[in-house]
Amino acid sequence: MTPGVSVSIENPPHVDKGDLFNLKVRLKAERSGSYNIDLKLPEGFEGRERTSREVVVEEGQEMEYDLDVDATGYLGDEEYDLGVKVRDNRGLTASENRSIIKVDEPMIIRTPLLVVKVPSINRIKDNLKGAQEKLFSIVNTTTHIIYASTWAWVFLILMLLFTAYLYSMWKRGRS
Repeated sequence: MTPGVSVSIENPPHVDKGDLFNLKVRLKAERSGSYNIDLKLPEGFEGRERTSREVVVEEGQEMEYDLDVDATGYLGDEEYDLGVKVRDNRGLTASENRSIIKVDEPMIIRTPLLVVKVPSINRIKDNLKGAQEKLFSIVNTTTHIIYASTWAWVFLILMLLFTAYLYSMWKRGRS
């Protein structure tokens, strides 16, 4: 008999070292019961709240937990594995899920007046890629609009020419 609960974990794909980010844990119960949610954070990550909690859920109920996590400590410029495990009241694993997060080392420029934190090249690439996809989408939509309006104008001009032709034929027939 498998316990009836599913769990998912959502996090941003990239964070800079020293950043605070939000982690979402979603729990969906297919069977009523008491469950223990345990979030596994790798060394170097710190949760601002408890990473383990006990919940009582009813059948069909969905719960969502937001957890603020600091990417501090001795983190390198690499990927880390975040995990969440749900156990039932007997201590058996009911469900578990994993997610990968990449920690980037930002460039920090210190001047006597201010400190500037420049995002990592990976973060800039991701933002530019997203902007590029949006731009292509806009250009594609604009192209479709121009194409459709051009054919509408061509059709309108042809209809005007046809109407003028019919008028001239009618006028010749009257005289």
